[in-house]
Amino acid sequence: MVFQPSKPAPPDDLDISVSDIQGNFQTSNTVMAVNHYEFDVTTGDQGKHRFVEMPVNALPTTLAAEGSLYTKASGQTQLFYTSDAGAVEYQMTRAIDANVATFGIASDGWTFLPGGLIMKYGTFLLVPTTPTTYTPPGPAFTNIPTSIVLTINSTSTTNNAALWSNATTTTVDAHVISGTRTVSYMIIGK
Repeated sequence: MVFQPSKPAPPDDLDISVSDIQGNFQTSNTVMAVNHYEFDVTTGDQGKHRFVEMPVNALPTTLAAEGSLYTKASGQTQLFYTSDAGAVEYQMTRAIDANVATFGIASDGWTFLPGGLIMKYGTFLLVPTTPTTYTPPGPAFTNIPTSIVLTINSTSTTNNAALWSNATTTTVDAHVISGTRTVSYMIIGK
């Protein structure tokens, strides 16, 4: 049944429009059941969200002292936030179905940081003097990374310098002065 916003209306008699009124209540309960607990559930969860589902949208217009959480297509559908009637969008997610973030799951991985940054982390092996080209997991950066930190995992107190000499949107070239070393890395970029 379709919701009838004009029912009941004067001069309708309630005994005549009762089926329309009941239909409106049934329709309201059916509409509420989309992503919500229905009005007639007995668990005390009536009206609460089961999950939030948002259609793809453009930058919404908000008033001062209001924020807006919405989705828009950025390759795949992503979550964005805009505050206080501004036109500045803050990207909150970077879901890439083909390349799932692995923060805290694997020894090498990547994670999305709010604001559009990506952080890649892990370890790789360096041999002396010859640059090693390493391709960390995760999506390519859109620009050259803004921060590359290399730390040698060693108890040796001499010649523990790891240097990077070249970076692209997908690789880092690095080398050590002496000794084969395992290097921990953290690379941040957009």
